[in-house]
Amino acid sequence: MRLTNQKLKYLLITTLIYMAITLMPIHIEKTVYLIVIIFLISCYLLKDEFKYYWTYLRNNGKKLWLIPVFTIADFLISQITANLFPQESSNEAGLENTLHHGNILIITAMILLITVIGPLMEEIIFQYFIQGAVKKYLKKSTLNQHWISILAIIIATICFMLWHVDSLKDFTNLSFFTYIDLILYAIIYQLTDDNLLYPLATHIIWNTLGLLIILH
Repeated sequence: MRLTNQKLKYLLITTLIYMAITLMPIHIEKTVYLIVIIFLISCYLLKDEFKYYWTYLRNNGKKLWLIPVFTIADFLISQITANLFPQESSNEAGLENTLHHGNILIITAMILLITVIGPLMEEIIFQYFIQGAVKKYLKKSTLNQHWISILAIIIATICFMLWHVDSLKDFTNLSFFTYIDLILYAIIYQLTDDNLLYPLATHIIWNTLGLLIILH
């Protein structure tokens, strides 16, 4: 992390507010403007990080192949888990209902959340903060770097999967496991030296494809 302590603190506060808003049972129409503001503030706070990420991306262009490969892997894993665990999760059911029956403002807000805002905020939370914090903490242990990376990937992914759970039913019907593909974002983050642009691009592409499938 290359942010100053002050910016890092502000970024943490904005992400915690975002999490609180999205977890509270409040209609999205009442929170969409606040979510957009939080998103813009987060982008501003991360501007120096993004400059670094972009420079890294230009200097390591050979790793760009990871984005389409991981997007395809996301599709394949999603297809496999959908067949193994056919029960739709509460999160997906609620999302589809909103997209098909909401008014124009709600639908527009949901599209923005699914394709841009959600991916960025989630990557900040689960890769930038959680995965990064786990690695930083475990470096103080006697574990070697290989196991530190694996444990960070697993912990960040479990937290990410739990984030998508809306009810206990998601565990009892095993639909929780349909989110196992989220491990791909943690892996690509690790493979690209903690460059947030890679999991973010993969996440945006996959969410956009998923949205088009729902709207079809």
